[in-house]
Amino acid sequence: MVVEGTPCLHPNCYWSGQPPTVSPVAILLMLEPSAFIVKRSLGGSYYNFGQADLARKYLKRALELGNRTSARERLDISATYYSVSTRELDKAIDAYQLSENTYPGDRYAPMNLADVYSKVGQYEQCAAANRRGIGIDPAVSAAYQNLSICLLSLDQMEQAKKVVDEALSGKLDGFLIRQPLYSLAFLQSDVPEMQRQLAWTAGRPAVEAATFLGYQADTEAFHGLLRRSQKYSRGALDCELRAGSKEGASSRQAYAALWEAEFGNLVQARRYAASTRSCRSRSKNLNPALQDILPRAATSINQ
Repeated sequence: MVVEGTPCLHPNCYWSGQPPTVSPVAILLMLEPSAFIVKRSLGGSYYNFGQADLARKYLKRALELGNRTSARERLDISATYYSVSTRELDKAIDAYQLSENTYPGDRYAPMNLADVYSKVGQYEQCAAANRRGIGIDPAVSAAYQNLSICLLSLDQMEQAKKVVDEALSGKLDGFLIRQPLYSLAFLQSDVPEMQRQLAWTAGRPAVEAATFLGYQADTEAFHGLLRRSQKYSRGALDCELRAGSKEGASSRQAYAALWEAEFGNLVQARRYAASTRSCRSRSKNLNPALQDILPRAATSINQ
């Protein structure tokens, strides 16, 4: 998700590679604890790093301060709150649609709307909204990333490749664009290209390395190579923990539980599942993907 004047709220888009424990936004919060824009920014920053409870706290406070802001800002924070904090995605869609219709020149409204569409699996609407956002501003890499992923979900591989090539030609190469490059390589069974994308993360921030190590862990498991999958999965988990991302660590443990269960390693699968549940019990707002992964793992464990 992308929000003007704040850190990008898209789950894979952020300012730096470390959790915002001492960020410029946090310093501003100390100087002006009632500032609406500061709380909205800090909430978005924490969300990007998987610290969902802190994100929820600051976004809720920003919503409470909304009566001190403009109608446009109130609409923006309401949509963000529904999307990130309460995950009332139908309300988030309504709010972003209203924002796009009310402020047609705002490049972020259609991009944020597209992000919510992707969360609910409405990929055609997601693609259309991303294209509208790119039409307003062709220099936001998150829009190309989300558009390419939506097109892949629609089985439009050639179109997805064109979108990635367009982003690269516009000098938007980076973490967001590398993700669909890996996905395309996986779908085409292009092992050297997947390895190139994995190698690209060497020396990158921990959250970036974790994403590609996780991809590789799933790829190895998909091909029946559990030991190799375990190695990459441990690396991904370590990176998530070093980055301070509780949600990322929980997601990685959930995937590990699923793969271990699929391979019949029920003791290890239960361990990973217990770790994931422990993390969930401490947070009320973890990645909704866990709602799909954990039941699948539980089914495999109990078979």
